[in-house]
Amino acid sequence: MTANGLRDEARGEVARLSGNASRLLARIEGTAAADQRYWHPEPDAWSLTEIVQHLALVNSGMLRTARPTKWQAGWWGAAKSATMTRFLRSSIKIKAPVAAIVPRPGVTWDQARGNLVASISKWTDFVDGDSFESTFFHHPLVGRLTAAHTAKFVADHFDHHMRQVDRLFAALPKES
Repeated sequence: MTANGLRDEARGEVARLSGNASRLLARIEGTAAADQRYWHPEPDAWSLTEIVQHLALVNSGMLRTARPTKWQAGWWGAAKSATMTRFLRSSIKIKAPVAAIVPRPGVTWDQARGNLVASISKWTDFVDGDSFESTFFHHPLVGRLTAAHTAKFVADHFDHHMRQVDRLFAALPKES
């Protein structure tokens, strides 16, 4: 695929990410009361606010792994990307591989929301920027990914957490 084709593919993934984030934020703000945004269904489970913060942390964290390169992934990169997509679409629970993407206590809804919006804006800027073709990223489990594969990962990762959000909405206690 040409560099322009890869950039267009990445733009599509970031547009999917942005649209899904807008729908998620509108759903939470339109349906969940303020106290429900912080409710934990189980002691170790994340609240809606923490899920949104986690998504922002992953998006921003992947951008921080950006490194200049002339490396091309070839078939191996495509295979890693496809494997990650399959895992994220499966029902397999995947523990956060690094502590930096685990939401910290005390993050407010407004902070989490702002962090998610800002992280997507940074992805949009990156995909449209001059360094797109000459950047690779490092995923903590699969290693090097091209910019296009990383854009697909962050969009797929977002979708993966929407099942968690759906379960959380189904279990939310009624407003008090």
